[in-house]
Amino acid sequence: MKLAQKLLPRLDAMQTPSRFDSNGARIISAMPQDNVARLLTEIDETVLARSLQFATGTGAKLSMDVAGRRVLRISDITDSNGNSAPDAIVGKELSQEDTENGFLSVIRDLAEGAESITVSAAALEKAGDGGAGGLSVSHIAELMSVDLHGQTAAPVSTPPISAPAPGPTSVASQFLAHLTGAKAWFIAKGADTGASFGDPAIVDVLRQSAENGAKGIMAQLDQLGPGAGEPICAVIGNLSQEGTSIICLRTEDQLALAVIPANLLGAVVSAWRGI
Repeated sequence: MKLAQKLLPRLDAMQTPSRFDSNGARIISAMPQDNVARLLTEIDETVLARSLQFATGTGAKLSMDVAGRRVLRISDITDSNGNSAPDAIVGKELSQEDTENGFLSVIRDLAEGAESITVSAAALEKAGDGGAGGLSVSHIAELMSVDLHGQTAAPVSTPPISAPAPGPTSVASQFLAHLTGAKAWFIAKGADTGASFGDPAIVDVLRQSAENGAKGIMAQLDQLGPGAGEPICAVIGNLSQEGTSIICLRTEDQLALAVIPANLLGAVVSAWRGI
């Protein structure tokens, strides 16, 4: 299956307004048999440091700190009555040696049998030292017999990312024009609307997603950003098997989507901060 064909359902699942509940949380599963796989997939697609809160229709909640596709710690467990549930692993740095079984039990308690699961995300200020701490989601998935990525993607060489050059064009178009190595990008709103680059099939997918799911995109950016309507450049999805990430940026009156090799994320973030 071509990359463009794989991107469309991923974008639709994450950005369509109907996939958000009344509280703004994104619905990731509405079928009990998919709950564990969907929850682990969400963790697997979290590359940057995030605090994720998973919730079921009964009111039970599970909050965790995640970075680099690893679960760093469980920050809170809330039962269906709204009470914080005591658990030995809450607040502890997770490790394969002494907290793995407890984490698996917590995941099963929340996910198994729940009619639906939602997730909300917030930036995580303190993620740790960036080492290999926490539990790898690929290891968790193996233990729980969940197939996350299928065939491993081949390594992708990392081209340099240049800082945006000064000029009369809009901030978004300056930034996107310097995403060396990007597969495609599309400006969906504001100045330079319709400007694009890259594989026409991927550009068309980005255009369709922006046209059909702008409200959902904005809602997700508001969750991840410093405030509603504030400028932000964020990862909104990953295709692990393809080694590809989807980023979205909002600045001034502009909204844009881009598809890049996943190993360019650090350079993209650095370039964005340099604007």
